[in-house]
Amino acid sequence: ETLVFDYPTVRQLEAHVASLVAPPQTASAPPPNGPLLMQLTAMLQGAALDPAARAPPTSVPADRDAVRAVVSEVIGRDVGADTPLMEAGLDSLGAVELRSRLAQRLGGDAEAALPETLVFDYPTVRQLEAHVATLAAPAAASAAAASPSEALLAGLTSLLASSPPTRSPQPASIAARGRVVLVGASAVLPGGADSAGSAWRVAAAGADTVSEVPPERWELEPLPEAPSAVALRVRHGGFVRGAERFDHRCFGVSVAEAVTMDPQQRLVLEQGYAALHAAHFDRTALLGSATGVALGIYSTSFDAVLAAGPHAQSVYAATASSLSIASGRLSYVLGLQGPCLAIDTACSASLVALHSSVGSLHARECTTGLAAGVNLILLPATSLGLAAAGMTSARGRSHTFDSRADGFARGEGCCAAVLVLAEDDERATASVLGCRVMCDGRSASLTAPNGQAQQALLRAALAEGGIDAARLTRLEAHGTGTALGDPIEVGAWAGALGSAAGLAAGSVKANSGHAESAAGLAGLLMLVSGLSQGVAPPNAQLRQLNPRVGAALRGVACALPTSLAPLPCADRIGGVSSFGYSGTIAHAVLQSAPGG
Repeated sequence: ETLVFDYPTVRQLEAHVASLVAPPQTASAPPPNGPLLMQLTAMLQGAALDPAARAPPTSVPADRDAVRAVVSEVIGRDVGADTPLMEAGLDSLGAVELRSRLAQRLGGDAEAALPETLVFDYPTVRQLEAHVATLAAPAAASAAAASPSEALLAGLTSLLASSPPTRSPQPASIAARGRVVLVGASAVLPGGADSAGSAWRVAAAGADTVSEVPPERWELEPLPEAPSAVALRVRHGGFVRGAERFDHRCFGVSVAEAVTMDPQQRLVLEQGYAALHAAHFDRTALLGSATGVALGIYSTSFDAVLAAGPHAQSVYAATASSLSIASGRLSYVLGLQGPCLAIDTACSASLVALHSSVGSLHARECTTGLAAGVNLILLPATSLGLAAAGMTSARGRSHTFDSRADGFARGEGCCAAVLVLAEDDERATASVLGCRVMCDGRSASLTAPNGQAQQALLRAALAEGGIDAARLTRLEAHGTGTALGDPIEVGAWAGALGSAAGLAAGSVKANSGHAESAAGLAGLLMLVSGLSQGVAPPNAQLRQLNPRVGAALRGVACALPTSLAPLPCADRIGGVSSFGYSGTIAHAVLQSAPGG
């Protein structure tokens, strides 16, 4: 009765069925449903016992031929079935042309059925063929409705339904492994936000905290070897005030070492301890405790700063800008003895750090988990590289969901969250219901988003928490403000969360820029604050909806508020997404604590 669960692929079904029919028949009574089973065997082997039972040809082979033909026409050569089309030479204009030609070739309702983000959702020929086959399937099913094959399928369906269903074992939900709650947080973000509370007030006001690059970072004029179009994209960002200041005595760091330390390490010390302090831990209790540290951090330019200054040969230079030292130093200074790691998955790093902390708690590797993320922009080199690739905005803002979207504004920040396993903890502000991490695999290009993978991620996170999409109230989006990235992400919501009764979505990146390796936790803290107060913050840069975003949201009950808006549902459950351009994507589902 659990046939499809025990043998989930055609190959496994073939092997199992062959093992049942291979032994010579004995004089004993034939097994129940034996003829049905033999017909199934014959069909799986591609040779039905009754020639008349062969299914009539469907339109799928023709559709597949159409896909290959159109791809070859647009790109100018044949492309391997599993080669990403953009790697094969397809550009953004070619992607538009491919969709248009394919819709013409298929006819019917194909124009409406093929999304504008087609090549990003189905980036290879094989994936395109499979998608087109799903469009053709209803017609094929209708043509074959009276065939013996259809009767066989109906018989199998009836057979499987004739007994009470038996479920295959499912992975334990997060709740079954123990309730993980958020008990303390800290943040420093652009615009003078120096706590999680003040960061929320900035978001709730719809404030714009992006500015021109401050002179203490680098001089805007002139940028050497930077074309004017590129230089325009590095003029703005969201910058943390006072990042150069550090109370070295508080952490027992000498002046000689402090001046060689990457400011990111200093921020992690300050914000990590601030989050633990907010969770009512004191340094005496922390010493020797099984407290884990997971830090999202993906780059530093401080090594170049150090090399150009008077401390390049310092005895402390070796540890000055090491990413592993950024997390290790916090554990060292506070005497924490749980797992300690630095995580680099680019822009998803801090939410992946949360996932790691949740896992460590469930594995009983630690009793307290500190998840953190940090990002500072000290030199223009990385910004110039992103600008040359067209990733950042010439307008200097992340115009999330807006028709002006042309890339993201870079941002800084350091955020930390303290997690514990507890069924009832008066410190709790939210519970982590589900948290999943995956890679989007063979997407359209190395750094391109994959809408199908994003859908799968959202569904997996909801399933882990046992949450129906209809209960979701709020979504803190990745929402970088790119012309195609936003519609792809919104399309993934529509596919995975279409049953949501009333969803309010936004992104803190519109306020303070993209904090990259700190972005996931920045979004999570905004989500938790909004859920606890029962409101959704405004989309700070939304003036005119990106038409592709509007098309993706058609028929979906999702609001993109432009002012502080009450949440439409009492459940106060929300999700936060964070996607790394390396392909590692993460999503967490949280619920506000009662009275939180």
